[in-house]
Amino acid sequence: MDEIKDVLTEWLPELGIHRCYLSLYVDPFTPTSQARLLFAFKDGERIFVSGDGYIFPARQLVPEDYLPQSRFSLVICPLTFGKEQLGFIVFDGRPQVSAVYEALRVLVSSGLKGAMLYQKAAQAR
Repeated sequence: MDEIKDVLTEWLPELGIHRCYLSLYVDPFTPTSQARLLFAFKDGERIFVSGDGYIFPARQLVPEDYLPQSRFSLVICPLTFGKEQLGFIVFDGRPQVSAVYEALRVLVSSGLKGAMLYQKAAQAR
């Protein structure tokens, strides 16, 4: 997971993305209940998210404490692997780069699933 965060921190500015929030569902079987913010990024820098993440109502999409005070547009992309719902990633809204958002969604989803499988295998040892 740390490597995914590092890659996002490095590449988001290169892609012209100024804000990004990555959250996983606390319980994938009830995705509308709670989410866990694991990664926050603003204006070229990673924003500290304490411990195992910041739990908030998933319907908010981004915890209020992390939203900008001025006007903004956001693009929300589901993070899935096959039919499995993992969470969602939120980017600042720039319609001209929608293909970039979709590519990031797929790559992050795959990376997250790989990290989850690795963690599960490590716990089984």
